[in-house]
Amino acid sequence: MAAVKHIRASDTIDLNDLRNTGFVVRKRSGLKQIYSLCVMAILIALGGTILLFNEAWIGAMLCVVVGSVTLDLGRNLERQQKMLKTTEFINALFASALGKKHTFCAIVRLDGRIIYMNGAFQEIFPDFIGQAKYDLETLLTMGNVSSDKRQSLISLVAKNTENVVPITMEITRNKAPQSMTLSIEPIERPSGFVLLRAQ
Repeated sequence: MAAVKHIRASDTIDLNDLRNTGFVVRKRSGLKQIYSLCVMAILIALGGTILLFNEAWIGAMLCVVVGSVTLDLGRNLERQQKMLKTTEFINALFASALGKKHTFCAIVRLDGRIIYMNGAFQEIFPDFIGQAKYDLETLLTMGNVSSDKRQSLISLVAKNTENVVPITMEITRNKAPQSMTLSIEPIERPSGFVLLRAQ
């Protein structure tokens, strides 16, 4: 078995790793390391200057400590901003992939609670978005889905069973019934969720 390749995140994108890992990854930038070392050298020099001219050990130590903490906080803030941008990008990427060639898609817990709705879903069911409770029962009731189909769908989701169910559902965007096929696809990891897509 091949050893797991650990990739460190940082600033410079190295496209050469695309063929090795299948992903565009980030590597640690040499310039950033030099910058950090220069800042630390300046802080130590400033502390030494304070010590030399004022003979104040406390002032020198305080200068170095406060500077180091500020530098560390700046690094952490930058890391969090990068992580947020990466997460938003990945979410947009997966949302686009999940909804491709489908009228809408949603991720539903086995208890029927809807935890994710793509943009198309939100456009098609604007009245549902205004509800206090996002669950499959409420969605299907608002869409005037027949009672037997509604119970069948809820039961299939609760049992985590892959299936395809043809239904007629009222689209709240134009208040017109529309025939569609809902596919229920269990998600393996993490368990306890199903992907609900309409076509």
